[in-house]
Amino acid sequence: MAKTAQQIVDQAEIILHDTSNTRWSEAELLYYVNEGMREIVRIDATAYVKESSVQLVAGPAQSAPSDANEIFDVTRNMGRTWVTATAYVVDDIVYNSSTRYKCLVAHTSGTFATDLSSSYWETNTWDESGPNIEQIPKLNLDVYLGRGWISDDPDDEALVTFWIPNEMNPLKYWVYPQQPSTGMQYVEIKYSAFPDDIAIGAEITVGNRYESALLDYIVFRAYSKDIDTPENQNVASIYYNKFLNNPVFRLIRR
Repeated sequence: MAKTAQQIVDQAEIILHDTSNTRWSEAELLYYVNEGMREIVRIDATAYVKESSVQLVAGPAQSAPSDANEIFDVTRNMGRTWVTATAYVVDDIVYNSSTRYKCLVAHTSGTFATDLSSSYWETNTWDESGPNIEQIPKLNLDVYLGRGWISDDPDDEALVTFWIPNEMNPLKYWVYPQQPSTGMQYVEIKYSAFPDDIAIGAEITVGNRYESALLDYIVFRAYSKDIDTPENQNVASIYYNKFLNNPVFRLIRR
């Protein structure tokens, strides 16, 4: 079990010799906890990793979720959104309101029935992997398909075969074949994420292995409050260097 923000703040107050919160309020130290966790993720992208299902947009160019720091992988197709006029065949998967539905009877149009008694669809947990997506460098795809692949016609079934990292921007990528204007595919994406702010009683998001680094950051930020004095400037610098050189960051394998 990860430590709570309260436990981290209490430890910081002891280091700061301010357990009564005379100089630094609890709310201020909590702010440094949340800020520090995001700084840790900037240094070690693996400090907080999320897997989630995201809907692609029309075309080949895609963007990471808004809380992303770096994309690690786009792993599999999860199902497309419902399109009324589209012909569906048995075993097609539609993704709707975070639930997958498996087609039982082929049909071309009609209302999307989602109840278990429907003769068209059944809920599908999809414990087995969906159609996998392979990562491929853009240069390789350019060679295999020619540079015009990025403007090829969309795939009506929206099924993704490749994802292509954007080497110039870790928050952008392409998919091939590109997505249609409706019925876009949902895909499972694995990425480094910036933690949301947590309350004082919540567990820290980055886990206990980053505890000492987080404490070093909090103390650095606390002493930076009065950085106009040479003594505080020196202490803040010491703790910031401790944070950057914390042994936990030496274990990063990228």
